[in-house]
Amino acid sequence: MRRIHEGTPTGNPGERSETRRAFRSIGRSARKSRTPARQEPRATAPPASLRPVRIAVFCGSSRKSPKALLESAWIVGQELGRRRHTLIYGGGRTGLMGAVADGTLAAGGVVHGIILREFIDMDVHHPGIDELTPVDDMRSRKAGLDERADAFIALPGGYGTLEEITEILSFRKLGHHHRTVVLLNVDSFYDGLIRQIERGVAECFDDSDALDYFRVTEDPRDAVDLCETSLNAARD
Repeated sequence: MRRIHEGTPTGNPGERSETRRAFRSIGRSARKSRTPARQEPRATAPPASLRPVRIAVFCGSSRKSPKALLESAWIVGQELGRRRHTLIYGGGRTGLMGAVADGTLAAGGVVHGIILREFIDMDVHHPGIDELTPVDDMRSRKAGLDERADAFIALPGGYGTLEEITEILSFRKLGHHHRTVVLLNVDSFYDGLIRQIERGVAECFDDSDALDYFRVTEDPRDAVDLCETSLNAARD
């Protein structure tokens, strides 16, 4: 049952999101697309040793997001739902946020959004997700994502997404957690960020193990695999 914390109104629960309406064909095209050569065959459900987990996805919400990025977000959502994992994300209905939420819902998954109250007032929240938690500021939003997640996947995005990535990596450096962070480097989107981190290591601002705090892949299915593999290893 869909839950909204603190009785915040969110519109008609049956309404389709803007992203789902605009990109209804994404699911069909994604299912028809060829799997990259690097990709290994996937199981249809999580391994027996891995219970369903909560995976936070950082990403942008721009309505002008390129279709290739929207398709990658949709596939991530499909994989999360198909493998019975819960999506934790920013609660939006547009751009990559809307695509990953719609993909998860279409595959029967659970979606929990954490969103600023002002965004609800602007009517950019997703009306069809299972749970929506309104917060007062970005710090609370990031804390909500952090506290609930077993692992993190970063899709392309702007300032907010970069802030989420760097904060969670900073917390890893400080030893506050040892959870997996995966950068989904679609169309080489994160090449510049990776080079910047490498330069920080080369200039001794970070130790060399800073490069081990995150994983990188161009394949949305592989991003979910990497989360599952690390969680399995942590439990062995």
